[in-house]
Amino acid sequence: MASRLFATAAAEKIEPAALRRQALSLTQSAAPRIRHLLQQLNRLFLDWVLRLAAAAAYSTPSITPFNTCEKNLKD
Repeated sequence: MASRLFATAAAEKIEPAALRRQALSLTQSAAPRIRHLLQQLNRLFLDWVLRLAAAAAYSTPSITPFNTCEKNLKD
């Protein structure tokens, strides 16, 4: 979209200041949507990490350290 804006500006000989204002306006109007999409992505990623951690916690066998085993054998 921005490239189309610059192509139009070049064809119509729009002032640089007007072009900057228009680009800023487009950026400001897109910012809330971009922020929303990033929050959704972050939420999905965190959900995936938590599920992965929960799956790992339930599927990993508990391992007793070697020193503890030796200590228990001596007693």
